[in-house]
Amino acid sequence: MGRELDIEALKNAPEPVANPRFQIVGVVSDMKNDGVRRPATPEAYVPYTLAGYGAYSLYVRTFGNPAALSTALEGQVLTLDRSVVPQGTTTLESALEVSTYARPRFGLMLFSVFAGIGLLLVSLGVYSVISYSLSQQAREIGIRMALGASPRDVRSQVVAAGLGFILMGVGIGMLFVFFVGRVLASQLFGVSWYDPMTLGSAIAVLVVVGLASSYLPSIRATRVDPGIALRHE
Repeated sequence: MGRELDIEALKNAPEPVANPRFQIVGVVSDMKNDGVRRPATPEAYVPYTLAGYGAYSLYVRTFGNPAALSTALEGQVLTLDRSVVPQGTTTLESALEVSTYARPRFGLMLFSVFAGIGLLLVSLGVYSVISYSLSQQAREIGIRMALGASPRDVRSQVVAAGLGFILMGVGIGMLFVFFVGRVLASQLFGVSWYDPMTLGSAIAVLVVVGLASSYLPSIRATRVDPGIALRHE
């Protein structure tokens, strides 16, 4: 504090300021002033009477529901000055929803829909591959069960095979994440594109879905009578 600062923007204001040099009388903490996804940029507060920009915003801290106080707030403004017409009185949450959160939220919903479709296709793909593989190994499974293999052993083998497909897909997917993640980073704020918690959660969901898709065909495989499977071959 005590130092002087030149604010060049005031020279190009509708009512230019001849001497835009001001003494710093206070410093406030950083706040988001260029969108929620960008870091704070340098900013200075000056009296609004210095430049006639035409419109100003007034923020009021309230207790309870702020929307219920909008009418009373507008009435107080008119009481102080009848020439001032309050416009766009709304809550800060509503203003942020319209101006800041709506577009990223739409992108998130769009990505979520495609991610859900992709997860469904993964489930169907793993289930189809495992089911087809078991249909080709019916004789082998029948022989193993005839020789004493328990249904649990068969299910474990089938689930392990399905888990191998899932882990292979996760490995390939992680490579794409590191290459494509930087492109999607512009759609994120408050979290990095390589966030360990997010990546770990996604991998856990894929593994669980893959195990479930593998476990269902394994149950059907163990219900086949070994004698019938051998005679069929």
